[in-house]
Amino acid sequence: MTENVAAAPRPEPASWPTAVLIGLVAGALAAALVLVRGTTSPTVSDFDQLWHGARAAWAGISPYTAVGPGRAFDWDYLFYPMPAVIVAMPFALAPLLAARALFAAASAALLAAAFVRNDRAKLVTLLTAPALIALARGQSSPLLLATAYFPALAWLGVAKPNIGMSLVPVSRNLRTTILAGAIGATLMTVVSFVLEPTWVAQWREVVARKTDNAPAVLRFGGFLIPLVLLRWRRREAWLIMLLACIPQTPSLYDAVPLFAVPIGLRQCTALGLSANVAFLALVTGLGFAADATYGTRVTTLSVLFMYLPAVGIVLTRPNDSEPATVRERFTRADLLLVLLFAVSSFFAIWGTIAKYR
Repeated sequence: MTENVAAAPRPEPASWPTAVLIGLVAGALAAALVLVRGTTSPTVSDFDQLWHGARAAWAGISPYTAVGPGRAFDWDYLFYPMPAVIVAMPFALAPLLAARALFAAASAALLAAAFVRNDRAKLVTLLTAPALIALARGQSSPLLLATAYFPALAWLGVAKPNIGMSLVPVSRNLRTTILAGAIGATLMTVVSFVLEPTWVAQWREVVARKTDNAPAVLRFGGFLIPLVLLRWRRREAWLIMLLACIPQTPSLYDAVPLFAVPIGLRQCTALGLSANVAFLALVTGLGFAADATYGTRVTTLSVLFMYLPAVGIVLTRPNDSEPATVRERFTRADLLLVLLFAVSSFFAIWGTIAKYR
């Protein structure tokens, strides 16, 4: 039985002042999350690679020689393309912890404003473990999800091209997305070669070292994801399929774009609760053998609790290209769902502050 997605008109978007205000509040809270996480004890963030790489670029040094084991920033290799370093360069003018907070604030503010302008129920995304971990670790998936609603910012997809490309189908204005993305990516690429003429070869060399980036469709349960193409006329079906087929790090945070799929409080809260349950299962190791690796656990949970529920949501919709809408009547079951989500969000926030990856 399919959901009657044409039963209700799309609600009027909130005003820009309201969107900006809520965006600023969300940005401030995201910055506070990062500052609390970073000041309770020494910690390393994924954003630190870009910060150190950007600092090297400011000094005229190749980021790929400054970041990596045994180098100036002795951590993981810099797996990002040079345009991503350029995006981080303005933030690198600030001290590291402040730069982390500013990047998280900008990402959360843009995403919250986008949600307020399009579907306020999606604000619950910011209380889910994937989004919280992404903001706390300086990952760009929340920022890139915002570009789907603000197509003029599509050029930011160069920060993480695999995620950026998967979001193209759900852009609010495909023509603007393609135009802004093409012009911005070209300019960023030109600047990249000016700053570091051999960056492509250096980047390819470090990417070749990465061995844990199998796409979600090849993970446990991933063979069910292509069922979403039964609704091949729906743009959100192609978002899921593209996201599932791109190489990506075993994580929950790279699945943040899936929150473009649900609409209305019930669907958004249900997917958010499922994502938080995945995080709790990841923390506790529930259901896995004692020797199961982190990569095995996180990718399995991501497929079972995020990708497949998103596929299920799409399959309730008719196979047409019309934007999905839904009529909701708040019930006691919805109240229970919201309460369960609130409890799960508390543990997601706590776990993020506690630095669980």
